Amino acid sequence: MKKALGAVKNYRAGSGGSMGSSEYTFYAVSPKMRADWLKEKNALDFKDEIDKILKPLADALAEKLPTYFPNTKKYALRNAAEETLMKSVLLNPARQKIFDIGLAQSAWKIEKGTLGIPQARYKNGLIYRRDTQNDYPYCYATYVNVIQNYAGGGTYAASRSGIIREELVACPAGVQ
Repeated sequence: MKKALGAVKNYRAGSGGSMGSSEYTFYAVSPKMRADWLKEKNALDFKDEIDKILKPLADALAEKLPTYFPNTKKYALRNAAEETLMKSVLLNPARQKIFDIGLAQSAWKIEKGTLGIPQARYKNGLIYRRDTQNDYPYCYATYVNVIQNYAGGGTYAASRSGIIREELVACPAGVQ
């Protein structure tokens, strides 16, 4: 919690820095997520105390998030098939408003094991989106990799995608 608060407080708009990604940021801004979390942990009796603990983080996020946008220019390459694959990782796709989607590179990055043998190849992607049913006014930067596992003999398996991380970001102007 302290680490998440420190990352938010240290963020400076336009610096290119990050506020990081912590589950506590979601609990701080979303009463629904917080209630679900407390219920899961059988800790509803501590709701008022948890609210007090999370308030400084919620206040810092309310101040800084409106200036924190994802770097969509870094993910400007388009590939319809890979974008469809990237979208497949999203829960409740009908609820998602996608503002931007793209890849950071057109060529595959190769991941090798300790013996130098390929294990997989991947491309980094970003989905800038808003879940239209959220109970808070922020959007998501969802970082997704398109991955192909090495199949041997210089070949790779079919593509799949996976979420690397998500962070809260500002929504485009005029979006609620």
